[in-house]
Amino acid sequence: MKKTALSLFTLLLAAVFMLPAAAHADTLQIPFSATVTAGETFTLSEWIYIDPSTPGTVYFNGDSFNMQSPITLDDSPFWSSFPLSANPGETPTGDIFTITVPAVIAPGVYTGYFSILGGLDINALDELTRVNIQLTVEGQSPVPEPGTWVLLVTGTGMLAAVVYGRRRTTGLSRTA
Repeated sequence: MKKTALSLFTLLLAAVFMLPAAAHADTLQIPFSATVTAGETFTLSEWIYIDPSTPGTVYFNGDSFNMQSPITLDDSPFWSSFPLSANPGETPTGDIFTITVPAVIAPGVYTGYFSILGGLDINALDELTRVNIQLTVEGQSPVPEPGTWVLLVTGTGMLAAVVYGRRRTTGLSRTA
């Protein structure tokens, strides 16, 4: 009985060691923080290191993202420029996403994330890496209203008239 149990345990242990390695490693979290201005658009390029001990090709099968409104995140660069897979020891590089900050936006901090999904299987959707996004939108310098311009020009004109009048009065009294 003990011999049979020991044989079954040994067989089970051997089967566990023969199973392929997990399709994903610990998720790599990449912080991305930037100070931006209204109306700005930028693209993030990134690289991913594939550990040489990875037991096979790693497939990049999808993405997942969320960005705080009204800022928009476009993932089309990931689909058009990032490789579909990479072999152990490779470091694939490419554009990952484009962020657009609207021209009219309240100053503040806006957050989001972008994850690359995949694994050792062509259908795997494990989270391979995540970019945590934090954007600080600076305050916009206000554009003066037309009434402000009128007051500024009128006040400057009146000040110039007073200075010119004093010079003229001072100039006349000297000649007399």
